[in-house]
Amino acid sequence: MKFAYRDDGIELRIGGLPPVWVHMGILIVACLVTFPLWIELHTRGFVTAAIVIPGIILSILAHEVGHAWTARYLGCKPTLIRLHAGGGEAIWESGDITRVEARLITIAGPVTNLLIGVAFFVAYHVSMADAAASLLPSPESPWTAPPPIATSPFARLFIGSAC
Repeated sequence: MKFAYRDDGIELRIGGLPPVWVHMGILIVACLVTFPLWIELHTRGFVTAAIVIPGIILSILAHEVGHAWTARYLGCKPTLIRLHAGGGEAIWESGDITRVEARLITIAGPVTNLLIGVAFFVAYHVSMADAAASLLPSPESPWTAPPPIATSPFARLFIGSAC
């Protein structure tokens, strides 16, 4: 893996992938998305945010790699993957591709994320002591009752002033 600083971002070269350019804006957006986790300054919230932030960035990277690999498979040449505050982009030099091939490239990113989600779901249930029982509804199962809803920091301002 090689690093280089270019255009207010870090360019990574990872194996057979096209260069991956990461702008710091994606880190800022990921931190803002996890704001409810760490706003109360609890260790558990910081640890959760420290896991979720790279997960968000890696999820976007996997999505764009799905586009790039499909484009390569269909005869295009992926030249760059950009990760920035707006999400990500897979850039490739297109040859003569049909509309069907263009649609396959477009759908490859969401399919990649879906496959990763299914893999994590299966791994989670395989690693549990009693995986089959966790899929069946029971009074102790979170699937039978809605999860508790956290009060937003904005709402807490009004709740605190009403007391």
